[in-house]
Amino acid sequence: MAQATIKKTAAHGVALVTVTDAWMSGRGAYYVEMIAKHGLVAIHTASAYMMTEVMLREGLGELLPEGVALGPGGEPTGDPTAARRGALLPFGGYKGFGLALLMQALGLLAGSGSDAESDHGYLFVAFRPDLFGPADTFERQVTQLIEHVKATPRQPGVDDIRIPSERAFRCRERALREGLEIDRVVFDALVALRTQ
Repeated sequence: MAQATIKKTAAHGVALVTVTDAWMSGRGAYYVEMIAKHGLVAIHTASAYMMTEVMLREGLGELLPEGVALGPGGEPTGDPTAARRGALLPFGGYKGFGLALLMQALGLLAGSGSDAESDHGYLFVAFRPDLFGPADTFERQVTQLIEHVKATPRQPGVDDIRIPSERAFRCRERALREGLEIDRVVFDALVALRTQ
């Protein structure tokens, strides 16, 4: 999907690419990063807290962070099993809900007109920044914006202001250096899948 988005954006300047009947795509930022590495701007419809994370924590017997889920009766919960019967909450309160609803509605475009059993899908929007002005100017301005955000005075105990994906990039670098540790429950489940 990312390669198709890159190819269509390079050819036309703008691309809308949908993926249908896809409950889970993995780490969505992976695809956005791939598109961005080609000098393109990308938007990918996704939610704040992934159900796969809920399922992982359920399998490991771990609680969810506070404020991410409701149980089946609408009560706040940290229990992953109750959250699967209830609902995941968007980030940012009611404004976050509006943004999450917009992302979900755009994701529905992926299945529009199809007879698929699932309405789960993703929408990628990508465009060349040079449609609006010099691409190097945009890149410079984004760099300045990030520097401005990172220079914001921090509250006591806050060492760093992170930009989205910075933690993932640091984790990736550490994993490449030190290797990856996988929980035994997850490892055994992966081995079981391999034998099916």
